[in-house]
Amino acid sequence: MANFILSAAIRAVKSKMGTWVAYDQVRRQVPEVTQAEWAQAIGEARTAIAQRVLEATRPLNRRPVVGEWTDIRRKSNTQWWQQVTLFVRDTTTGARAAFPVTIKTDTLRSRQFAVQEAMSRAALIFASDPDNYPVVTIGFEYSGTYHILPPGT
Repeated sequence: MANFILSAAIRAVKSKMGTWVAYDQVRRQVPEVTQAEWAQAIGEARTAIAQRVLEATRPLNRRPVVGEWTDIRRKSNTQWWQQVTLFVRDTTTGARAAFPVTIKTDTLRSRQFAVQEAMSRAALIFASDPDNYPVVTIGFEYSGTYHILPPGT
């Protein structure tokens, strides 16, 4: 349920829908969502979107510091999700695409580590199945840092 609420909040913010209009729509699908949960999800969505825009100017060679990540509450243990988007080109058609990779760790790592880890994981995937992935990596973007926390923290 928490994933649905957060993704609905992100869609509401991106579409510039009113907070409480969107809440009414979400309540039709998830009647047990409270106004406090929705307000928190909207805040997390706005922060996540703003952080993604700011991320482009931050140095790769250091770890994100307080204020540079987004807290997300889920029913899971505390962990870090560092997101990298790889840009790839199909070697047969020339089409370009984005290939998102999430690095999940217990310890926050530098952006550079996350990018290198994402590139090596993708390279293994692409090399292991070249028929389904006839692509070459042409660039990357460090997309964001998410601190996953249990509910109520």
